[in-house]
Amino acid sequence: MSKLTAIVILAAALITALPGCSRDPKVRRQKYMESGERYLQKGDLAAASIQFRNAAKIDPGSADAHYRLATTDIRLQNWPEAYRELSRTVELDPKNIAAILQLASLEMAANRSDDARARLQSVLSADPNNADAHLLLGEVLMQQGEFQAALDEVTRAEQLSPKNARVLSQLGDMNVLLKHYPEAAAYYERALQADQGFLPAYFNLAQLSRLQGDAESEQKTLERAIATNPKAIPAYFRLAAAYLRAGKRDQIEPLLSNLRSATDNSTQSLLAIGDFYLQLGQAPQAKKVLEDAQQRDPKNIALRKRLMEVHLQLHEWDAAEALNRELQKSQPKDLDNRLFNARLLLVQGKKAEAVTELQQLVHDAPEMSKAHFTLGVAYAEQGDNERAINSLKESLTRDPNQMPAYLMLGGLYLSQNDGKVALDYAEQALARNRSFVPAILLRANANLQLGKYEPALTDLRALAAAMPTNPVVQERLGFTMLQQGKYPEAEKNLEQALQAQPDSVVAMTDLVRLYALQHRNAQLVPRIKQQIALAPKQSTFYELLGNALLEQHDVAGAEQAYGDAIGQNPDAIYSQLQLARIYADQGKYADAIAKLTASLDRHPENLLAYAFLGSLYEKTGSIPQAEQTYQKALARNPDYAPVLNNLAWLYSEYGGNMDMALSLAQQAKSKMPDNTQISDTLAWIEYRKGLYGSAAKSLQDIVRSSPDVALYRYHLGMVLLKQGNAAEARAALKRALELKLSARDADDAKKALSELSQKM
Repeated sequence: MSKLTAIVILAAALITALPGCSRDPKVRRQKYMESGERYLQKGDLAAASIQFRNAAKIDPGSADAHYRLATTDIRLQNWPEAYRELSRTVELDPKNIAAILQLASLEMAANRSDDARARLQSVLSADPNNADAHLLLGEVLMQQGEFQAALDEVTRAEQLSPKNARVLSQLGDMNVLLKHYPEAAAYYERALQADQGFLPAYFNLAQLSRLQGDAESEQKTLERAIATNPKAIPAYFRLAAAYLRAGKRDQIEPLLSNLRSATDNSTQSLLAIGDFYLQLGQAPQAKKVLEDAQQRDPKNIALRKRLMEVHLQLHEWDAAEALNRELQKSQPKDLDNRLFNARLLLVQGKKAEAVTELQQLVHDAPEMSKAHFTLGVAYAEQGDNERAINSLKESLTRDPNQMPAYLMLGGLYLSQNDGKVALDYAEQALARNRSFVPAILLRANANLQLGKYEPALTDLRALAAAMPTNPVVQERLGFTMLQQGKYPEAEKNLEQALQAQPDSVVAMTDLVRLYALQHRNAQLVPRIKQQIALAPKQSTFYELLGNALLEQHDVAGAEQAYGDAIGQNPDAIYSQLQLARIYADQGKYADAIAKLTASLDRHPENLLAYAFLGSLYEKTGSIPQAEQTYQKALARNPDYAPVLNNLAWLYSEYGGNMDMALSLAQQAKSKMPDNTQISDTLAWIEYRKGLYGSAAKSLQDIVRSSPDVALYRYHLGMVLLKQGNAAEARAALKRALELKLSARDADDAKKALSELSQKM
C-alpha cells in the first residue's frame, strides 16, 4: 500500500467515524455535562442550567443529567423546574436517595407536608438507619405541629450520626422553640465542633443572640463564621445586615472589600454585592460593581441579566433595552428575557403592550410563577384589581413561596378597605418567614385599617427596637401616633424617619398633615423648604410646597413650585394638572389646554387629565373637541365614572342624544353611587326627559347633603317648578341666585322666577 493510499484510507475512516461520534447521544450528553460543570465552577448558574438541560434533552434517559439540572435549578431557586427534574430523576433511578430527600424538602417548603412525610417514611422503610431521612422527617413533623414526634426523629438522627453538624444544629433550633436558650447555644457550639465550617450553625447562633437582644454577640459569631469560612459569601451579608441594624454603616464597605479580596473578585461575590446594593436601594453602587464584574466576565449571562435590573431601577431604559435585545438574540426562547421585556414595557408606561406580552408568556409557560406575579402587577397598574388578584393567586399556586405576591395581595385588599383579608395574607407570608419585615409591616397596616392599634404598635415597636434607623418603621409609628392624636410622639417618629431617609415622601406627607391638624400653617412652608434643601431632587416635596402656598393664596409661588417639580421630574403628572388648574382659574384656558395636551402626550393613560381637558373645551365652547376628548378616555376605560358623567352632561346640555345621556349617567351612577355631582347630572337629565318625580327625590337628597351648592339648588327649583310646587321652587331658585350661579343658569333662574311672579 502506498503512503498516499494509506492517507486516503485513514481520512475516509475519520470521516466515517466523526458523524457516528456526533450522533452518539451519550457522547454529546457528556460534552454538555462537562460544559455545565465548567459553568458551575465559574458561578454562572444560568449557563450551567442551559447546558444540563441540553444534556437531558439529548439523552432523556440519563438520570444523572436530570439530577444535575435539578440541583442547579435549586441553586437558581427555580423551584417548579427543580421539582419536575427531581421527579424525573427518581423515575429513572428509584434508588437515588439524595434526589428523594431533595424532593421531600421541596414538598415541605411548598407546605405539602403529607407528601413529604409519605416519601420520607418510604425511605426509612427501606433504610431505617438513614440519619438524613430521620432529620428531614423531624422537620416535617415540626411543620405539622407534632413536636414530640419531631424531637424523637431528630434524636434518632443524632444517635445514628452523633457528630452530624446538621442534626446538632436542628436540635439547637428545637430548643430555641422551647425557649431553652442555653441548651440551644450548646447544641450550636457542638455542631461547630463537629464541623467548624458549618455555616447554618453560625447563622442560627447569631440569630439566637439577636433574639436575646445581644447585638455584639451576634456580630462576633458572624465574624467567627467569616474567619473560618473566608470565601463563604452569605456570611458577609449576614454580618452586613447586623451592622446595618446596629447603625454601623461605616463598617460595611471594608467588609465588602474583604469579601472581594477573599474571593479574588469572583463573579459570584460581585453579583452578591450588586444584589446587596440593590436591596439597599443603592442602584448606582450596584451598577458600578456589576459593570466591574462584567469587564472581568463579559459572557456571563447572570451578570447581564442583573445589569438589566439595575438599568431598570435607574430608569435607563435604552441601556436596559439594548442588553435585553442582545440576550434575546443569543437566547430567543429564554423565559427570563421575555419576562424582563414585559417588565420594561410596564415601567415605560406601555401597560397594554406589557399585559399582552405577559398573557402570552403565562400561556407558553403556565408554571412560571414570576410571570403570573408580574401580570398581576400589570393588571393592578391598569386599575383592574379583580384580574390582578386572580393572577397573583395563580402565582402562589405555582410557587407558595413567592413572597412578593402575598404582599401585593395584601396591599390590594388594603386599597379596597378589606383589612381582614390583608391581615390573612400577612399571616400566610409570616408562616413561611416569621422575621420577614415587609410582611410584619403589612400585618401592622392591616391592623391599623381595622382600628386595632395595640397589635399594630406591638409589631412596630419590636421592629423599631431591632432596626431603630429604619425610616419605614419610624414613619409607620408616626402615622399610628397621628391616628391616635398623639401629636408630639408622632412628630418625633416622623422627624426620625426623615432624618434616616431625607427624601421619604410618605413621612413628609404625614408631617404636612400633622402641621395642618395642629393649625401650624405659618410653620409649614419653611419646614417643607427645609426638607427640599436636604432632598432637592424629590419632586413630590415641591408639590407639597405648591399645595401649601396655594392654601396661603400665594398663586405665583405655587406656580413656581409646581414648575420646579416638573423640572426635577418631567413625569410629575400631579404638578402638570395643578398648573393647568392655576391657568384655568386665571382664565388662561389656552395655556391650561396646552399643558394638559402635553401631559397626555407623555401619559395617554391619565384619565383624570382627559376629564379636565374635556371640561376646559366645554368652557371655551369647543364642544366637538370636548366630546372627542371624553371618547378617547372611554376608549381606554369604558367604566370611568367622571368621564361618563361629563359626557352625559355634554349630551344633555348641547343638543345631544338624551337617551344616550341618560344611559351614560346611569352607568356613571352605578360605578360611583355616592358621588353627589354624578347624582345631580342624572337627576338633571331625568328632568330634561320629564321624569320629574325621580329627579325631585334625588335632588332633595342632594341639597340636604350639600346645601350651599348653587347649581344643586337651581336644579331642584326647576324640577319643583315643573311639579307645580311654586313656593318651594321660588325658595330654591332665590337661594341658588344668592349662592352665585353661572351667568347662563342665573338667566334661566331669573326667567323662571319672573314667570312665577306673573302667575301670582
